[in-house]
Amino acid sequence: MQGWLPNGLNGVRPAPVAIYRVHGKTMWLLYAMAPAPAGAPDPVRAVEPLGGDPAAARIVFRNGKVYEVRFTPGKPAAWKIAAPRDERLKP
Repeated sequence: MQGWLPNGLNGVRPAPVAIYRVHGKTMWLLYAMAPAPAGAPDPVRAVEPLGGDPAAARIVFRNGKVYEVRFTPGKPAAWKIAAPRDERLKP
């Protein structure tokens, strides 16, 4: 399978595609889209589960910001800015 990403305003370029298969249970995926300038490190330091809820996560950024998000089907996502969890995430 081949994916495509925009390449300027009028073109596309090939991109890798992940294929997931799950049988007999629910699978939850969370994508953290955080743009970064060319050559800069990924601004997301970690994505962690939150409270055993498969539809919730803590997103930790390299600049120290932490967001907690929770998703409920059919409703807007709930989110809040949180304090860093602990010192383990510091470089």
